[in-house]
Amino acid sequence: MEQTCVRRCAPPRSPVCSVPAMRRTAAHLTILTALALTGCDDVLLFDVDARGRVLAPIDGQGRVTAIGDGSRPRHLVALDLETGEAERLTTTPMPVSWPRWCGDAVTVVEARTSLMLLSPDGARRRLFETDPKQRLLQPTPSPSGERVAVLEVEEPGRPGVLHVVEVASGAAGEPLDGVVPGFAWVRDGEGEALLVARLGREAEGAQPFEGGQGEVLLVRDGARRTLFRGVIAGVTWFAAAGAEVVAVLPAPGDPQAIGLARLSLERPGAAAGERADGLDLWPTADARGQVLFTRSRPGRATLEGELRLARADALAPSRRVPTPGPVCAPRWAGARVAYLTPDDRLISQELDGGGVVDWTERLAALTGDHE
Repeated sequence: MEQTCVRRCAPPRSPVCSVPAMRRTAAHLTILTALALTGCDDVLLFDVDARGRVLAPIDGQGRVTAIGDGSRPRHLVALDLETGEAERLTTTPMPVSWPRWCGDAVTVVEARTSLMLLSPDGARRRLFETDPKQRLLQPTPSPSGERVAVLEVEEPGRPGVLHVVEVASGAAGEPLDGVVPGFAWVRDGEGEALLVARLGREAEGAQPFEGGQGEVLLVRDGARRTLFRGVIAGVTWFAAAGAEVVAVLPAPGDPQAIGLARLSLERPGAAAGERADGLDLWPTADARGQVLFTRSRPGRATLEGELRLARADALAPSRRVPTPGPVCAPRWAGARVAYLTPDDRLISQELDGGGVVDWTERLAALTGDHE
């Protein structure tokens, strides 16, 4: 039986899906990229667990869309990249986005407003619900699978309210406002904590996705510790590897240049990474501290770029990972890499560029024609 555990409602507000006219500076490119990440559509993407199992929403052709309409029904599938075994997790297409593994269960945002937990036995439970005029973004289960952090926003591009929901009970803790997308869980000797980028009050009048003065916090059981204070981007992605954290931040002294930077869980401050003309996005780290990310071509703020590899404790120099073409949203899958192509194909390969597998036909076979 489906249960509603939490409902939060905020004052209605008209959606805003535009970027103000301005010259094409690096800041403008960054805004456009952020718009693509969390803007007028939804982030669909895919997830990979520690065993190399992919979780993805797919269309009738087996394509995995990075950015698309979250109200459009899709099937949700699980794929083992090692064995090739795949299964469909939905009996009928559903309007889902942001799929994430939560232990052996799955969390998704359904119809943009409901955070759902899908159990291995097929049971469905609503963990959190927002007002129809709001949206839920980026549900992120904790490493233990006991909690899920989710962002509630009034309109695309504005900071939102972060909620942490207990999976067992559906109870939500103290909300945190001013949060931008990109938060992440970390686990250290003290347990689980959240890395959160939060804009200050002075940024309230900023344009959507513009960013501004803010801080990066380590939030643990309601206690907050500042890791960085300064200019942050409107989307601040994190990748954690032990005590080292990689973040997408404006470069020191040049807030229009966005790239990777190093933070530490043990001491405050940020160290800029490799300086490049392109835009660095999608950082993701493995247990050995290797960081994958993409770098767009200079002057082109696209979600796709060349795949690069660095270390969390030494972001420079990075090296290019050979791929058949531009990639989007890379993920570690054991020792292999999975990513999306500009035409929405899910690909896996080795770090040396070998063993490229296009999973589109395998995924299409699971769907039937529901288009």
